[in-house]
Amino acid sequence: MTPQYTSSYGGDNPYRSSASSSSHHASSLGGQRDEMQELHAAPSGYICQSPFLPTLPSAPESLAGGHYMPSFESRDSLYKSTSFDDERDSLYSRRDSDAWGLYDAQHDGARTSLALARERYISRKQAALAATDVVYDVAPPKPSRFTLKQKKWMVGVGSLVTAIVCAIVIFFATRNNTNATIVDPPSSASGSASTKGGKPTAGAVASDPHDPSKFTKDPRLHRSMYGLCYTPFNAQYPGCGATQSNVTEDIQIMSQLTTRLRLYGADCDTSQLVLEAIKQTQVDMQVFLAVWVDDNAATFQRQVDEIVDALKKYGSDHVAGVTVGNEFLLNGGSVTTLLSHIQTVNTTVNALGLSKYIPIGTADAGSMVTLQLASGADYVMANVHPWFGGLPVDQAAGWVYEYTNTNAPSTALTAPNKPTLYVAEAGWPTGANETRLETYQAATAGVAELNTFLATFVCQSNTNVTQSNLQPSFIFEAFDEPWKDALYGGVEAHWGLFDANKKLKDGITIPDCAAP
Repeated sequence: MTPQYTSSYGGDNPYRSSASSSSHHASSLGGQRDEMQELHAAPSGYICQSPFLPTLPSAPESLAGGHYMPSFESRDSLYKSTSFDDERDSLYSRRDSDAWGLYDAQHDGARTSLALARERYISRKQAALAATDVVYDVAPPKPSRFTLKQKKWMVGVGSLVTAIVCAIVIFFATRNNTNATIVDPPSSASGSASTKGGKPTAGAVASDPHDPSKFTKDPRLHRSMYGLCYTPFNAQYPGCGATQSNVTEDIQIMSQLTTRLRLYGADCDTSQLVLEAIKQTQVDMQVFLAVWVDDNAATFQRQVDEIVDALKKYGSDHVAGVTVGNEFLLNGGSVTTLLSHIQTVNTTVNALGLSKYIPIGTADAGSMVTLQLASGADYVMANVHPWFGGLPVDQAAGWVYEYTNTNAPSTALTAPNKPTLYVAEAGWPTGANETRLETYQAATAGVAELNTFLATFVCQSNTNVTQSNLQPSFIFEAFDEPWKDALYGGVEAHWGLFDANKKLKDGITIPDCAAP
């Protein structure tokens, strides 16, 4: 039987919030509103027939009225279960069914497979396996026309010619243009982040080479986003190749969109590189550092050591928290194990004698959030993706908040320690590695669709934070990540506002409103 977990975080924590108090990041705009702003009317007839309706005795009045971004003033009736045993049973039930917690009303509440987030990971593994498939020719080999000596000579000549051609191509491609990721040489995974050089990998920002704080702003960008999800290029362990100049350029770009970043791991000096970039650019930026968690104890310890090293070197002034794990439970991990890791990181980090308490939280698929999990964390980040719900994009914005506030993520708000709840990932893919994978049920990937999502989500989300004390949201994500194509396929590499060369995707309009 899974033991109950009681949080040991005592005292007043300025980074915790409750449903009745403003978020610690939110601006006070004078009073609370009874209703959120109407996003826009839902397409006629779709919502009332949708399997994505909340699983409550009755839908919110504003939803029934045809507006799909309603107000949620009371969460007392959302959950009948309050015991940890019930929460544990609910968790394992979800693990074997719809990982996004959706129901099929036509089958007496049975879980459907419309938005199986676990299926997403199965598909990733299958895609990775398929990428290694080899078709073998079982016919006997034909006799070669060449002798062994001739073959060796041809291989040598061919290799030399290939090397010469590649050298010529690289020389001319990089001579007067740095707009290619190949020109950024890998850096050592050890040593001080501030000493890591390397050429800019994209040349996307005009900057003073002697002072990165002096850089030209892009008039198309607006600081309208509460937060952004970010992973530096070439920061996948063990092939660490991230460089300081590249990360500094990333920070110059992202600081024009937000004042908060969410990271995913600490390998490859990721924390140090980001904090050094903030120091160099002198931008207003807070970072949620991260400890990647898998089944390997060595991975966890390596990540914790990196976090400790970064905090010792750069302090806590620009650190908003440390997120332990991302979708660890969705991938079959144990709640007990995750809570133990959260406690270990909390004890380790906050014993460093830093200038402030560092909140320690976790991130997972929205359906994996439970009272037990939330009771052991300072904050909970819920990944909520309307794309994997199979929704048309014009309903995606409203669905994010409807799902977050009427389904499993909102259980975090009932935890006695009052953890902060965030929407940790909300976005829309612009493409896929195969044309046939650019659609999922009613969802279609595309630049125009991402533009629609941003236009209908970002500013309204900000209003919901400042005026209705609802969950702040991190947009997923800043840049495309081509390395995911080979591993996962599908849409996984195509969620960026910018492409892999840091170019704002054609057609994207960044909303112009003030972020909290």
